[in-house]
Amino acid sequence: MKIYQWLDRVEEAVKTVISGHENPTGALVGKAMQPSVSAPAISDMMNKQKQKILILLNEFPDRWQQTRNHFKPLQNLLIRKDFDESKSA
Repeated sequence: MKIYQWLDRVEEAVKTVISGHENPTGALVGKAMQPSVSAPAISDMMNKQKQKILILLNEFPDRWQQTRNHFKPLQNLLIRKDFDESKSA
């Protein structure tokens, strides 16, 4: 599966969780994904594909808005990127 397709699946799951008035945690988002996955599987994918995910987020700033704004694991990935860049500067 391509990374952008995986991000699309995460986005749909985040929207589903938010529409149920819940906080989109890794466990809830994983359960809402089709097919469902575990929270550690989401973390594993994000860590293994970190660079590709960051490139896609930069290339397509208008996509995956709910995930960017509400899904803490992705926000943490972006924070780590900013921290790593500031350390190397």
